Amino acid sequence: QALYFHTDIRAGTIAMSLATVKDQLANRDPAESTYVVLFDLSFLYRYYDYNYDDLAKLLEMEPVADLEDGAIFRIVATEASEMTVPSGALLAEAEFDIHLLGRTLTYFKEPCAAEDLTARFFLHVFPAEAADQAGYDNLNFWFHDRGAIRNGRCAAVVPLPDYRIGRITSGQYVPGEGQLWRVEITGYQLRPAAYRRVSESIRAGAYGAPVARSNFDLYLAEGALTYFRQPCTAEEVDARFFLHVVPTDLADLPPALRRLQWRFENLDFRFSERGNLLDGTCVAVVPLPDYQIARIRTGQYIPEQGHLWDVTFSP
Repeated sequence: QALYFHTDIRAGTIAMSLATVKDQLANRDPAESTYVVLFDLSFLYRYYDYNYDDLAKLLEMEPVADLEDGAIFRIVATEASEMTVPSGALLAEAEFDIHLLGRTLTYFKEPCAAEDLTARFFLHVFPAEAADQAGYDNLNFWFHDRGAIRNGRCAAVVPLPDYRIGRITSGQYVPGEGQLWRVEITGYQLRPAAYRRVSESIRAGAYGAPVARSNFDLYLAEGALTYFRQPCTAEEVDARFFLHVVPTDLADLPPALRRLQWRFENLDFRFSERGNLLDGTCVAVVPLPDYQIARIRTGQYIPEQGHLWDVTFSP
């Protein structure tokens, strides 16, 4: 038995293939071998870090053969198989971990229950070329349209647009009530080679002198704060980073912060969300708000233990 799917990366049908196959094979004989043929997979060849083995893991199938413009997969023990942890780069840790494989985002949660999936997911993709970053592609979705739940694990797969991405915001929300959680992913995270270029630019002096030095050298460039450390190990970026930005005019703060009478914008982050460890060098890039900044305070801390380092400076 064979099922055929024409996959269009823009339409996102590849992300729904597994759910579609399961629906069509709900009453099949478990002992019967079933093959799935996916056509129009040429986009895979454009991304060196994405291959058929990765795709097979996402679809819980076994790659059997490559075609000229597609591939054949075999369903492997569909009813009993384990949903595997995504192998792509971890972009964000929140209510769902978000991984990158080629041009595809995977939302993963373990343990996971049905009540975690009732709120709608929002996914806003901003093109890098957008002058004001105001326009974006709205890829909002319901989990049942993009994912599956298996043995307490949830995974949803969403293809990204085929253009250079400036940043992504995503999370879950309840219409009329607001957001439950939210993360922002920078274009640097989507292009690991970009971190290498930042590192090379810093070493070549293109970023000038650091605005502050502590456990990390800090640079202001291209509307972002860059953290740089060499040599660097994974242990040195394990602790969470705090980043508090104080505007010159407090009226520039987001309305929610003004209502709480906050005097700064909190941009705290984990290194896995903003940075990359390459060849013993740690680089993290955090976009800054576009208002005039009076001062910035940043460092790392361990909850209930205190700060590991702490600096304050004015741009």
